[in-house]
Amino acid sequence: MTFQWSKDGTPIDGANQSTCPLANLQSGNSGTYSILVSNIVGTVSTNTVLTVGAGESPNISLQPSGNYWALTQTPVIISSVTGTAPLGWYWLKDNVPLVNGSKYANLAEGNSSTTPTSPALYINDFDAGDAGAYTLVVTNNFGSVTSVVAQIQIASLPIIVEDLKDQHVVTNSPFNLSLTLSGTPATAILWYKNGSYLTSTETPLLQGLSNPLPTADTYYAVMQNGAGSVTSAVVKVQGYLSTAPYVFYEYPNEIRTTGSTIDTVQNTRLTIAASAYGVPPLTFYWYHNDTLIPSHTAVNYDYPTNGGGFVKLLDVPSVQGIDAGTYYVVASNQFGVGTSKVISVTVQLAEPPYIAIQPVSVRTYSTRLTSAGSFGIGFTSSAPATLYWYTNDVLYPTRTTTYGAGSNYYTYNITRTTAATNSIYGVISNQYGMATSAVVSAEVYLSPGTIDSTFSLLSRNFSAAISKVIALPDGSVLAGGAFSTFNSVVTGPLLQFQLDGNPTSFRLTNSLNAGYISGGVSNFYRFPDGKLLVVGSVFANAYPSLSYANIIRFNTDGTIDTSFTGGQYMDASTSAYDQSIHCAATANDGSVYIGGRFNTVRGNAQKGFAKLSSTGTFESGFRPVIANTNGTVDINSILIQDNGKILIGGTFTNIDGTAITNLARFNDTGTLDTSFTPPLINGTVRSLAIVNGYIIVGGDFGNVGNSSPIKPIVARLDANGVLDTSWGLTNITAGGSVREIIPMSDGRIITVGSFTTTVAPGNVRKHLLRINLDGTPDQVFAGGKDWDPNALVTSASFASDGRLWIGGNFTAIGNITINRLALLSLDLPLPALVAPLLSQPFLASGNISFNMNALARIRYELQSADSPAATTWVTEEILDGNDAVHTFSLGKSGTQKFYRVKATLIP
Repeated sequence: MTFQWSKDGTPIDGANQSTCPLANLQSGNSGTYSILVSNIVGTVSTNTVLTVGAGESPNISLQPSGNYWALTQTPVIISSVTGTAPLGWYWLKDNVPLVNGSKYANLAEGNSSTTPTSPALYINDFDAGDAGAYTLVVTNNFGSVTSVVAQIQIASLPIIVEDLKDQHVVTNSPFNLSLTLSGTPATAILWYKNGSYLTSTETPLLQGLSNPLPTADTYYAVMQNGAGSVTSAVVKVQGYLSTAPYVFYEYPNEIRTTGSTIDTVQNTRLTIAASAYGVPPLTFYWYHNDTLIPSHTAVNYDYPTNGGGFVKLLDVPSVQGIDAGTYYVVASNQFGVGTSKVISVTVQLAEPPYIAIQPVSVRTYSTRLTSAGSFGIGFTSSAPATLYWYTNDVLYPTRTTTYGAGSNYYTYNITRTTAATNSIYGVISNQYGMATSAVVSAEVYLSPGTIDSTFSLLSRNFSAAISKVIALPDGSVLAGGAFSTFNSVVTGPLLQFQLDGNPTSFRLTNSLNAGYISGGVSNFYRFPDGKLLVVGSVFANAYPSLSYANIIRFNTDGTIDTSFTGGQYMDASTSAYDQSIHCAATANDGSVYIGGRFNTVRGNAQKGFAKLSSTGTFESGFRPVIANTNGTVDINSILIQDNGKILIGGTFTNIDGTAITNLARFNDTGTLDTSFTPPLINGTVRSLAIVNGYIIVGGDFGNVGNSSPIKPIVARLDANGVLDTSWGLTNITAGGSVREIIPMSDGRIITVGSFTTTVAPGNVRKHLLRINLDGTPDQVFAGGKDWDPNALVTSASFASDGRLWIGGNFTAIGNITINRLALLSLDLPLPALVAPLLSQPFLASGNISFNMNALARIRYELQSADSPAATTWVTEEILDGNDAVHTFSLGKSGTQKFYRVKATLIP
């Protein structure tokens, strides 16, 4: 193709390209330009008119601006433009051209000499989607220009982050009011004083204000924007003279005075209010009879009254005669102090009765449900008064008594012959009114150690003695021993009984050849997973197809745990042990220590004491050599201590060549622990326990370490085996035996066996005893002719609810026929000592200390006795009350006694 440009019909030399560049345009370049395009087919031409003259490119003289708009408004964006006409423009949102329609109006106009120079964009039906960045593009023949971005945002109400606050200022000193706002900015902030418009600001800060005395001015602010307005809190600005406070009195009825007399009635509430003007903070000091009352001193007390001052109350909840006298208040601030006039208070005795000492509940323990107790009630009355006693809300006429005016103390003696809890209270009446005491109760309980009332006394006959009882988590108990029948039914030597004493369907069987184990159970142990380890003399012919002897472990369903082979026969006729096993203990790793009369363990020579693995194999590395020069070695008790060392007790005289009698401790390797040096024990040890770090030893011995006084059947050693000569029973009949020691959580212990001891003159206990922390017999624990078992008790175990299972060879407890198994009531361990109820006995040992609120005009006596039912109490300490907290503290060198605090009115 060929090209040829022409001007006004005349070809232009050299202009034979598709474009015709013109440089340095002048007015002479104006004219009609045409182009002729040719090829082999033909030619085509076109023309255009070019006018060269003076002109101005477009300019945006008023840039569009963004703003916050409420969704209820119709946003409009205004702009002004200049430049040589014709002008044209169009709008963009987020860089996308907008189209005229119902949503956007006045989008594009111009291209004529009459085009307006103030383009505006209207956004109809404004919603959240219309928020964004808007720009304007303006064009003419001399170029184009784009505006700055106008950001359209959705308007919301301003948010008050920190509101106005009350202020106290020195009169006529300047102060400011300020808020902290967030969210959509406020376009205007209007300030109001005392409800009237004051001024407006662009920021939430009002400066240079002042406030005269005594007017307290109120202020608030209104923040406005396109979304509406929000109003601040109304605050008060109080002005004060820079002087010491001015003090006056203000009564509840709003009568103000500079001095007065108050007449009040005893036992009513006395309230005096003091008000003061002054620059805060103020401190108030109340004085009674010219003595400062510390409890009514208020520092920085800041409670404005309606009159613009500050108020401090003197409040006496129950006014007494000692509260009469003069009162005044002193108020101070940084400029000085102000003192009020004196108020005189008189207290009249015309009053309803006032109970100064409330009765307290009485709890009595008795072995025969016969007991006497008493309540005490102390009261004051300004006139003759009558005291009425009510039992279970029924008036007890014979207890009605009339008293003269003054202070009185009345004792209500009670006697109960049946276990009961009665609600008892007193009503005191005079001509001015009445007062009702606290409701108290008289509770009489059988002493701990009596047969539980829920335990069935129906026929329960074992063919022989029970040697061991273990309580299960559900409260039931497993009982094992030498018996083979129960109520004439063949059962084998291990049964389970419910809390009411009735047997369950539980029995131990061989899953391959169902049947009961036979022989005698000496002891058994329950693992944490519920499995049961049984030791004793269990005969091989109990299981012809799977023979065990002397030790068996059972699954929770009563079947044999065949994974534990410790008692399996060596062959069809050879037992794993030549004699019986009497005791066992399990270590943390599942291994089992066993003790008894045996001489061989699974074909290995090992006398009296051995270790089995968790599966029952003989541990050949654990081989202590135990001997008895006086006869047979017999181990009756094994106890694994927390440090892994093993205590054993029984009958022996030598270990690994070292002379040691009946009590020893081993390392976990089987070597003798030579750091443990127990005293000589001249009889068999049958039971061991750890209590509060001490080792408690029980057995058949008559003395320990040749001590004086004699320590028979039960003794306490320290961790190294040294005898505690201050602890232990006395008055034990010769020939006794402790078979088992059961620790309680409070440090006391239960001992069972075959023994007789005198716990107090005329009070003999047999076979079952609770021992106090200091080693003395517990006299609250039942016994004597009413509740002593009539024969040997071999074992005891706490039920989950705190009651006590016992088993043995007894056939009666007291005069109640009961065969070899019983459930006894038992009190819970004593709580930590707190301030006792008045006249309520409590048991304590050693040093005791507690706090009590000691009221004025009442005398307190801390008393002690050997029994809660004692008729004579020894006074240990006396205190006359002074309305303060007093600490009672007493040391008795570990002696356990009953204590009480007795209170009486001081005449």
